[in-house]
Amino acid sequence: MIPQIAAIITGHLALRRDPSGKGMAITGLVLGYLCLLGYGAFWLLLIIGLMSYGTTYGYWLPVETGVGERGRLAPPAADSQAAERPPTGGLSSVGAE
Repeated sequence: MIPQIAAIITGHLALRRDPSGKGMAITGLVLGYLCLLGYGAFWLLLIIGLMSYGTTYGYWLPVETGVGERGRLAPPAADSQAAERPPTGGLSSVGAE
């Protein structure tokens, strides 16, 4: 990126200063602007591609798996019996006889 900006700056300076080097100055300007445009297009396409990839192959999971959009947990099902049942299994039942 720095060489392209340097080519543009020195190309403009050379156009003002030396009329005999007009061809080289124009060549430096054209190449500097084209490369700068190419870098801009590259970064723009990269950002658009990454955004497209994120929405196509990202974290979208169906709610049926227990996970909602983008990895957020889905709201719990309305199960009235689940609140009334004591916890079973796991560490809470060890040693309780």
